[in-house]
Amino acid sequence: GAFRNASGPRLRHLDLSSNRLQVLQRHHLSDLPGLEELLLFHNRLVQVEGGALAACARLRKLYLSHNRIGAFPFSSLRRQPALSLLDLSSNRLSSLPLGDVSALPPPTQRGLYLHNNPLRCDCALLRLFATWQRWGFASVSDFLQQHVCLLYGVHEAAVRFLQHRRYLHRCDGGGLSALTQQDGGMSVAEGQALLLPCGATLGGPNLSVVWVSPRQEDLVAPGNGGALTVHANGSLEIVAARAEDAGVYWCMALDPLQRRNQTREVNVTVLLPAHGRQPPFSTALTTLLGCVVSLLLVLAYLYLTPCRCPAPPPSQDAVARGDRTSIRKVSSSKHVVFLEPIREQRNGRL
Repeated sequence: GAFRNASGPRLRHLDLSSNRLQVLQRHHLSDLPGLEELLLFHNRLVQVEGGALAACARLRKLYLSHNRIGAFPFSSLRRQPALSLLDLSSNRLSSLPLGDVSALPPPTQRGLYLHNNPLRCDCALLRLFATWQRWGFASVSDFLQQHVCLLYGVHEAAVRFLQHRRYLHRCDGGGLSALTQQDGGMSVAEGQALLLPCGATLGGPNLSVVWVSPRQEDLVAPGNGGALTVHANGSLEIVAARAEDAGVYWCMALDPLQRRNQTREVNVTVLLPAHGRQPPFSTALTTLLGCVVSLLLVLAYLYLTPCRCPAPPPSQDAVARGDRTSIRKVSSSKHVVFLEPIREQRNGRL
């Protein structure tokens, strides 16, 4: 074995926690018959082989929490009569071999910790935990909130079944007799209201309806007093949809007198508004319009400005009138710069 050179029968306590162990094989502990406590939590264990603990007849406590174990060989524990604590919490167990678990010695059952596992909801499973709770097992009563099961195996439909005993009422006879209706889903825009009918065909004064939100919130009439309202007819109203309201909603209608129930699940999608939505005239459109207007102004300037062609020569009458006008203006001016040469010529003639 892996501990061939260790102290062997004298080793009582072995701590291998917080390592990277992936598999516990049957030969790893074969040289440790005196082992009483084994700590293997916070590893990466995905498998514990059957018979891996066969050599440890004195084993009393085994800690396997916070690993990745999807199945455990409970049948091999019958050879561990001293085992009084088995911690399998926070693993990946989706189902339990209930026959093997029920056949474990009472001390082992009392010390079996299974909370924080994605167990699939099953009537036999719920009854087993309810029995352990009724018997006062600390492994159950101390972790009521952490015991969840998944309706239809969906993580968004997790149920704290020990805190809400009404889920046990779904189980009658020897199995789950509920008629399950699955919808394709419903959509609602953010901020808008949405009504989810339970859709049960049952009726009568004794009918009770319960909803489970994606946040594992138990909802009965009149609702949670906030964003979710349960009406008297059993329908659930999302008053103003938010992003966190999206997910799978589960409804159960129960008639305890007739021992009948129906369930329905609805997947709700909240449509969020598009971010960065532009106004009717976006920036790009405004820029394009500006370019078009500028081009039109340039064309108007080129083709619509007044013509600068040379004017035709004035007529003789216009010239004469212009000369007389100029003479009158000059004669009326106080400055006679242009008249002085004329005077000099006249003086020269004299």
